[in-house]
Amino acid sequence: MNELTRTDEEINGFQVVKELVGNMGKIYVVLRKEEDINKDSKFCVFKIFDSFLFNSAQLLDISREGVFLSKIRNPYVLKIEDVIRRNSSIDGYVQLFLKLPYCAGGSLRDKFNIKPLSIQESVFHLLNILIALDTIHEKGIIHCDLKPENILFLDCGYYLTEEQDRSRSTGWRTVLADFGLSKYTTDIAKKARYLSFEGTSKYAAPEQLLGERISNKVDIWSWGLIAWELIASKHPYESFGKIQYGLKLTEFGKFISTRFISKKLILPNIDLSWLAELINSCLSFDVDLRPTAKELIFQFQEHVCFNWEGNYVGQFEQNSHSKFILNESNLNLIEDLYNEYGWNKY
Repeated sequence: MNELTRTDEEINGFQVVKELVGNMGKIYVVLRKEEDINKDSKFCVFKIFDSFLFNSAQLLDISREGVFLSKIRNPYVLKIEDVIRRNSSIDGYVQLFLKLPYCAGGSLRDKFNIKPLSIQESVFHLLNILIALDTIHEKGIIHCDLKPENILFLDCGYYLTEEQDRSRSTGWRTVLADFGLSKYTTDIAKKARYLSFEGTSKYAAPEQLLGERISNKVDIWSWGLIAWELIASKHPYESFGKIQYGLKLTEFGKFISTRFISKKLILPNIDLSWLAELINSCLSFDVDLRPTAKELIFQFQEHVCFNWEGNYVGQFEQNSHSKFILNESNLNLIEDLYNEYGWNKY
């Protein structure tokens, strides 16, 4: 861990708290300096990449993506606060540092492993993810590795009561993270090297597994699988290994996109067939039939509305307009949906 304090002057002096496990590069949680302008949390994270493990082209891609993502202003995309590159003029050794907020709330996978989420919580988080996807897709970015492990919870610092369970508090904001495998739509059109599959097989779209040219619709497929997993409390191919999953996609064709709608999910006094149909559309093998993130948000609007003065997440109520009211105290989400997508506040 001393490596972190021996490098560039801009990060020298950050106290390392702990090292995290990461698939790409080294990840350290560090204590922020007093003069750090970001006061949402006293901790931040450094992801470190070096030329021992990554070639120059990969480091350039990581640096470029870091700079680009640092400019995205969306509360549901984990912002990169800074990108620092350190070059050694002696041996050509290169280190790249990405500075990010520390997501103390863990991942969606962590929460799901503790206890399955309610329909209300699931809808809340799924909407957050859609806003993030809509933003990056409009910027020409495809995440390419959307999965519960890459959906994190950032501490917003506000809670309804001191006794409230912080693991499920609306004080945690859902954010999309880990863009290490993300692609630009413009680059995909130009470079064949982006056609090779990278990512997590169990959340990959068929065209990814088959090595075909991809689009932002691969993220929609992955979102559909996550939605299925949250609503049905299990992955549709939970019992399959990675290879089996790929084989099932190619062998059974429409199997996955017709199975869910036949499993009608019902809560007391609530018909969720619309949600099953929505998820079903995301899992279409015909890429053109999958909706966009923005279209999904508008489809949610047809069936869900928020109670502006609600006391807490947790109650669906059918109103006179055949919508379901989600009592939600997180006014930030309501304001974002109201301002960006024209959602009603009531």
